[in-house]
Amino acid sequence: MKPSRMTPTRWRRRATAIAVAVSISGACLTLSAATPVAAASCPTMQVVGVRGSGETQNDYDGFGRTVRAVAQRIQDVVPGTTIHPIDYPAVGVLYGGLQYPAEYAKSISAGKISLSNYIADFLAGPCAKTTYLYLIGYSQGAQVIADVYETLGTAPRGRIGGVTLLGDPRFYGHQGDPVAVGTYNPKKNGVATSFGYKKNQIKETQKVRSYCVKDDPICNWADGAIGCKTNPDGCAHIHYPDLTLPQTSLTYTTLAGNFLISRWRTLGPPPPAIGPKSKVLIYGDNDPTDNDSSGMTNLVNALTGAGYQVSTSSTLPADLSPYGQVWHYGVLDVPDDAQVAQLVAFARNGGSLFLTGEWNGCCSSPSANDGVKNIFDRLVVTVGGLTFGPEGYDVLAVNPSAVASAAFTPNRLTTFTGVVAGTINPTNIGSANLLTRSDPTTTPGYGTIGLWDEFDVVGGGRLAIVMDVNWAQTTFGDMTTMPSVASNIAYFLSGNPATLVQQTDSKQRRTFVPASPGARSSVWTGPSSNRH
Repeated sequence: MKPSRMTPTRWRRRATAIAVAVSISGACLTLSAATPVAAASCPTMQVVGVRGSGETQNDYDGFGRTVRAVAQRIQDVVPGTTIHPIDYPAVGVLYGGLQYPAEYAKSISAGKISLSNYIADFLAGPCAKTTYLYLIGYSQGAQVIADVYETLGTAPRGRIGGVTLLGDPRFYGHQGDPVAVGTYNPKKNGVATSFGYKKNQIKETQKVRSYCVKDDPICNWADGAIGCKTNPDGCAHIHYPDLTLPQTSLTYTTLAGNFLISRWRTLGPPPPAIGPKSKVLIYGDNDPTDNDSSGMTNLVNALTGAGYQVSTSSTLPADLSPYGQVWHYGVLDVPDDAQVAQLVAFARNGGSLFLTGEWNGCCSSPSANDGVKNIFDRLVVTVGGLTFGPEGYDVLAVNPSAVASAAFTPNRLTTFTGVVAGTINPTNIGSANLLTRSDPTTTPGYGTIGLWDEFDVVGGGRLAIVMDVNWAQTTFGDMTTMPSVASNIAYFLSGNPATLVQQTDSKQRRTFVPASPGARSSVWTGPSSNRH
């Protein structure tokens, strides 16, 4: 189903300049509606959108361009999301506010009634206790949402998971972090405050975000007003899906979607578990570019010795449900689109993934790192996504502050040995997500092993990335430390230790406790050499 679009001609007819209405220029990208994956009975996220001035039910499925872009981001990341547009007049507003006091007020009132009725109906329905509502408002729609949200009682407000406002006419410039986001002028407020509406000062700073860009006269009256009059198609107010926040390189609509996704991730509910985390699948091409095919065997021996049940395959099986962890070990068999979707779905349902990267560009096109990024960016909501750094060192320091005590559980790690390892740029991730650092003299340094737990991964699985394939090979790796590193990564991927504990009467017992690799009967040794 293709969403409809407004033509530039219709836009110019509908508003002369300031156009609180959201216009769609001819260069806009048409978004295709994603087909939601149905939950058992209720949606994972129920997203409600209120369009801006001048937009109609025929514009982008009733959402308008800006709100639809935010909703699309959420649907692309969170399976089972359903979206609902609020129908109301969304009257167009002419330059100078000639129709503002009367017609705009009537439109706002109608929108508030429609949104309030929808919220009341949803909260009276069967999904009210399992699904949160997430609200997206743009321009006039942002005012509708803010007005309604302020009137909600404690109980219904508690079922609103998150609110995003873009180009809010009641924007309050002094609100500041973390609520107000953008390149706005903090000395300016929204245009509606000039017509008797109070400034929208947000008190619930964890739940609400309000986005305003420089020279948007609707949220920063009257900055940019003359430019919007002379060049309506270039007006900043209509370009939230196109403009990026400089420090993130993400569009404002993507940022808004990411915020609501992060709220959903915080609120839950937790996803169902896949297979037992003690069952591990290692698949991949086992690095055919070298004469050492020992890597997969060494990983199997290390994890088997640590108490895991390990299976191997040269290709990704169609059915991953028997496994709790899937490890991809290879450099040329880069996951294609179907395999990326399969692995992402596995993690979103609570499974854990291990991915192998390399130095940037190695060793095919697309490269191993392309596959790693494609999966990471669909699972971990970060500011800017995953980026890679320069070539790393061969012997790497272990970060003692890594997430989930991964440097100490179940083994105390001090170093990791790779060979011409690739690196992860730490700009967009926390220092705790790096188990190893490429340069111990910098903080946090470029990462070579990254770990993300269920609080980072959309859907509740865990993710490990090792930016080197040689570390597990007898010829190139350090076989005295490799089994311990592999065991710690597997233990991390087993999930939160609390999930491995059951209550039996007043006693605790572990359902699965990985053994120490020290129980192995032999230790591998091998020469060090450079390859990748």
